[in-house]
Amino acid sequence: MKNILVILFLFLKLNCFSQTNIEVYSLLKEISLTKDSREIVNTNAGKVILAYDWKAATLLSEFFLDSNKTKVYSDCLERYLTIGELAIIIADRIDGMNYYRLTLLQNCLAEFCNGNANLIEYYLPYIH
Repeated sequence: MKNILVILFLFLKLNCFSQTNIEVYSLLKEISLTKDSREIVNTNAGKVILAYDWKAATLLSEFFLDSNKTKVYSDCLERYLTIGELAIIIADRIDGMNYYRLTLLQNCLAEFCNGNANLIEYYLPYIH
């Protein structure tokens, strides 16, 4: 009986904290209703994805190429972002990316978007 309870407990514990593509996509859709790109990680959905930590990074990578437009406006790029770009920004917050390897562009002047903590947002045009 004790073994059955242990197995049941482990089964429930492993399934309770798993994330799925559908769950991450619905959180990205919720984030896509935000008006300003600076507030992406401050939304409730953004905080939930960040709380998943490295487990969400692989799930987010599946949405990098999603070109559906959102209502999130980037003052830095002067345009609306896509779902894929939101996923890239959040993934960069989870595990900082090496921008030179990603874009083959070295930012020696350290110019980024003023007042914007999403450092990778400056590089989004070069990633495409």
